[in-house]
Amino acid sequence: MANVLILDDEEVYRTYISDWLAREGHEVRSTSNRQEAALVAKSFRPDLLIVDFLLKDEYYGLQVAEAMRKLAPELRIIVITGYPSENLRRDALDARVFKVIEKPFHMVDLADAVRDAVSLHTEPGPRA
Repeated sequence: MANVLILDDEEVYRTYISDWLAREGHEVRSTSNRQEAALVAKSFRPDLLIVDFLLKDEYYGLQVAEAMRKLAPELRIIVITGYPSENLRRDALDARVFKVIEKPFHMVDLADAVRDAVSLHTEPGPRA
């Protein structure tokens, strides 16, 4: 299974996603802000980042994802958002995001996206 880092400022989503993915056999860490995510990523070395698009610390999830990808080019990224738009999807494609998932979502859909993302053996391509 994979190391999954979740970055979402909403505790309910962090807990729900973390618990579900841990039951699926993934090693999971979750954080509520970009600074903590950067610290966790250094020691945890995630295979997959699940990041909320709009964070309370005024950063966009894509900014965080791009910064983390510079440290780990093979990092796969799933963006979750309550604010879907064509601009977001276009920016996600440019950032090589594996998938954009709209909130609220069914956990089965996110789990399927996680399974697809971690099963890749090559560098991720855009599938927003």
